[in-house]
Amino acid sequence: MSKTVSHILSVVFHPLLLLTYMVIIILAINPYAFGVNRVIGALPVILAIFATTFVLPAFGTLMLKWLGFIDSVQLTDSKERIGPFLITGILYLWAFRSMYQNDLVPLVYTSFMLGATIALFLSFFINLFTKISIHSVGIAGCTTLLFLLYKTPNFDTLYWGNIQASVLLLGVLFILIWGIVAVARLQLKAHQPADIYGGLMVGIASQLIAAQIVGVL
Repeated sequence: MSKTVSHILSVVFHPLLLLTYMVIIILAINPYAFGVNRVIGALPVILAIFATTFVLPAFGTLMLKWLGFIDSVQLTDSKERIGPFLITGILYLWAFRSMYQNDLVPLVYTSFMLGATIALFLSFFINLFTKISIHSVGIAGCTTLLFLLYKTPNFDTLYWGNIQASVLLLGVLFILIWGIVAVARLQLKAHQPADIYGGLMVGIASQLIAAQIVGVL
């Protein structure tokens, strides 16, 4: 795998984008859970999630770069991750609280948001000792949610136009994506294998814990 492809994969599957991807996927599975009959009907929700979980954390990281607190937005040094982690963690907590009080957001996505928040703070703690792969954490969390959805009534089949697919198949696809992105991160020398596998465990555990707390399991 070339470094160019590895960089592209790292950007496309950036951890901050995964929350937006997953709300679109859940909408494609069951838009009625969001009180709409098609994905586009929940555009305000999608944009709100995109702004809270991507735009604001990304802007916060850029501000840290402009103010000289970090050397690069790539956050290659584990110490430089501390500020962005805290900014993102606060925004994630706020997003979870807002979703938990909003009847238009289904519990399955609220659970995913909580899982992402738990994963972020666990990663923050682990990052004090070693550079865990947040890409691995995020994609593992998405994969775990998809397998949980397969066991949830009315969330086991994806519909997109004339396409109909089992969520189980989508979960398998995300396992492949996890593997490909893991190779990409190793190719870029951004992590060691232990960082990748550590991220896998944190991502899975966080979503299972969140599902128990929220009551999805």
